[in-house]
Amino acid sequence: MKIALVGSILAAAVLAGSSVSAIPVQWTVEEGGNGHWYDFVPSWGSYSTALNAAAASEYDGMSGYLVTITSAEENAFVRGIAKFYGSSPTVYIAASDSASEGNWSWQAGPEEGENLSYTNWSRRGLASWPGANYALMDRSSGWFSGDSTYGATYVIEYSTNDMPAVPLPATGMLMFGGLGVAFVAERLMRRRRRAA
Repeated sequence: MKIALVGSILAAAVLAGSSVSAIPVQWTVEEGGNGHWYDFVPSWGSYSTALNAAAASEYDGMSGYLVTITSAEENAFVRGIAKFYGSSPTVYIAASDSASEGNWSWQAGPEEGENLSYTNWSRRGLASWPGANYALMDRSSGWFSGDSTYGATYVIEYSTNDMPAVPLPATGMLMFGGLGVAFVAERLMRRRRRAA
């Protein structure tokens, strides 16, 4: 009964155009990837909607961010998982030059604030109209710039680079605490055996 209810809720959310997405796909190191996870989100929205929704997402303890693309191989991988709909098929990526015209940098992820070391501008390329400060990927995997209200889907990236490490003192406390529990449990079992 509960499973049917959850299924109905998810189906209704997808039909309503919510940001419910598929299970993220890992680009494994064995495949030549970076080990990060990627999640295509079929909901259409503005750049800020995509940026904020990605930042609010979480998968398997990892915080999400709007995808950053740093190589031709990563660009091809992202293109491979993205689905393109409608007459203007596009996917937002986290690049923008809104802070300084012509100086494109990443607005999210481990690369946030860094200038783009890799680009794949298409023939549409960099628009010259005011406000065309946000990067999108098109069906051909080429990039172009659009304004912040342009309706597009997006990809969330998750990486272990952003996961907080357990501090060494906490790790030691956990280890010694676990040993202490094991010691006490073993002593209790000896007493029970003697009493029996």
